[in-house]
Amino acid sequence: MRHWLILGSGAVSRECYLPAFRYLNALADLTVVDLAVSGDLRKRYPQVEFAAGDFDRFLDSSHQCDATAAIVTLPNRFHENAVLRALEKGMHVLCEKPLALTQVACQRMRESAVSAKRLLAVNMIRRLFPSIRTVVQMVRDGQIGSLISVTMEHGGPFSWPAQSLAPFLPENGGVFADMGVHYLDMAEMLVGPLELRSYRDDFCGGVEADATADLVSGSGTTVRIHVSRLCTLANKITFLGTEGRIVLGVDSFSEFDLYRPVDGDGVRVHPVRPFPSLFLPVSLWGCFAWQVQRFESRIAGGDVSTEESESAARSARIIEQAYCARNAKLRARNPAPVALEPAPALITGATGFIGARLIERLVECGVSDLACIIRRPQTCALIARFPVSLIPASLLDFEAVRKAVHGRRYVFHLAYGRDGSDAEAITLRGTENIVNAAIESGCEAVVILSTINVMGWPDGEINETAPYRPAGGSYGKTKAVMERWCLKAARGSGGTRIVVLLPSCVYGPGGKTFTELPAKLAGDHAFAWISNGQGVANYVFIDNLIDALFKAISSPRAHGQRFIINDGWTTWREFLTPIVSPWEAQIRSYEPGELGRILVASRRGALTRALRAAASNADVRRELKHIPLSSVARRLALKVGLLTRVAQVDAPSPPDAQNSNTPPMWLEDLFGTYRTRFSSAKAHSLLEWTPRVKLEEGQQISVEYLKAVGLRHA
Repeated sequence: MRHWLILGSGAVSRECYLPAFRYLNALADLTVVDLAVSGDLRKRYPQVEFAAGDFDRFLDSSHQCDATAAIVTLPNRFHENAVLRALEKGMHVLCEKPLALTQVACQRMRESAVSAKRLLAVNMIRRLFPSIRTVVQMVRDGQIGSLISVTMEHGGPFSWPAQSLAPFLPENGGVFADMGVHYLDMAEMLVGPLELRSYRDDFCGGVEADATADLVSGSGTTVRIHVSRLCTLANKITFLGTEGRIVLGVDSFSEFDLYRPVDGDGVRVHPVRPFPSLFLPVSLWGCFAWQVQRFESRIAGGDVSTEESESAARSARIIEQAYCARNAKLRARNPAPVALEPAPALITGATGFIGARLIERLVECGVSDLACIIRRPQTCALIARFPVSLIPASLLDFEAVRKAVHGRRYVFHLAYGRDGSDAEAITLRGTENIVNAAIESGCEAVVILSTINVMGWPDGEINETAPYRPAGGSYGKTKAVMERWCLKAARGSGGTRIVVLLPSCVYGPGGKTFTELPAKLAGDHAFAWISNGQGVANYVFIDNLIDALFKAISSPRAHGQRFIINDGWTTWREFLTPIVSPWEAQIRSYEPGELGRILVASRRGALTRALRAAASNADVRRELKHIPLSSVARRLALKVGLLTRVAQVDAPSPPDAQNSNTPPMWLEDLFGTYRTRFSSAKAHSLLEWTPRVKLEEGQQISVEYLKAVGLRHA
């Protein structure tokens, strides 16, 4: 084993290469270089030599070690420089995909490798999946006849454990460059060079998160690639031939399904020999271990072929064409009737449902200097599609908050403590930090988002003069304390206006609790009406709420005020029927308390089902913790740990939970028999706010969204 140098200690190094080297018992032969190396990583791999610093300086120093092979795992924008420098130092190089985002850059690296007589390889790891290698061989052997088409779908909410914002920087490319390149490579392996026919993505000036490309080979085989960091797709690859088809799961290492007339309903195929090295595990990092072995073997054999860099250049050409095509089609957006004067703005809570739509509307208004404080890079896929500055910071760090707020005219504070031991502190002290920093920086206005939960659920029509009766446990209580502090701070805020908005049940595209959740429950036969759905639903469409945010932040009359933002009220049945109508015939009605009594009768099974019904979606789990649980539900939940376990359950629902006809007990608390009607008369009068999108239109837009994301059919 030769000495290896890894440039970059990010997720692919942590999750793949370092475990692979450990399995190969070669950690002592490894040096890892990065600007910063975490103490945790050093503790996990004490045999590895870690060097903190810039890779350029490291390669220039006298301490560059005796490495003869380098692995480049840096962000895409650094690939060319890192590869060229390593080749210049006489190293063979294995570079993570994509080799580069331009054909010219790939060609420069290829020429440098040829000149240096060194091997330049590209880690297209999916080529090494045992299932992929077997499928490729079967297709080449004609086992499904001549290949007609290849369809590749790979998508789901972004979950790669990135610790930086690199995946969301335009210079590194988006999902098409990141994941699509795997499938460009795979298709070319089968059908040869490809030509791009059409391309579309959701690019809005930032980094695309959903992309579809249609291509064709010289022999006429069509290829469709759909990749997404947002939507859960089929996650299948289908190879259609004249005499059959092969269907493969995108993350399946060792099996796939073969359908041919001679096979009846199809057969499941398992590769006989997954790896040439029999001791390697059939797993992702097993494939990485084999890649290291292959690269070592090629170097030992004097292999300096350029096929991989040439293939990378062809893929880069297609990526360039795709990005050029979408950039040319990026059209000027028509601003909504309610707009905001463009000015530097800051948003907290930007990655949520409301925050993401707020960003989109601000961009439509022409706001070009837009920054967002974010907690975790993994949550940024949706908003990184726009030209925004992403600022990783804790709201509890006043200096970081002050730096983010400086120079901003508007501040939209949507964030609150959703979970974790610091949830209350984020809602309270985080808000104080934002408001104090805005006052200190001389911002024109701050709008803070609260909730109608602070007013509770008394019968009848109420307005902002009603007393605080917080509902929803600590969520409502903490929001009420936050509101009082903000209104007090407004009395001494100088030239900075402070406004608090209390939205009702926000629904619309991307909405979890009042849009996606009912459809998910109904699709799992776990939805029910309470008292035939005759309880009062107070609702506000997402765009109407954004209009109110714009009105509040630009109105001098709004300073020091709180406003209920509510489109109106109707019954839960009228509000939710368009969403759950495909399952309406199977939806039962329960009387108040009936679901709780069913739970008492079969506590363990029903409670488990209630937990599992929400377990598949982290956003929904967090919402459940803010529901004002009834006394029966709360006692049972506390007794068996529901209120703490809801945030921990991540397993998919077992078969018996999916087939259960007993809905979860918390439906009564969420869509129950409350009779409160929240009045927005003050917002109509002082803010001159009127809901533009009426209920019927908002429901139709929501239904179309649910159809688009696969949560509802016709």
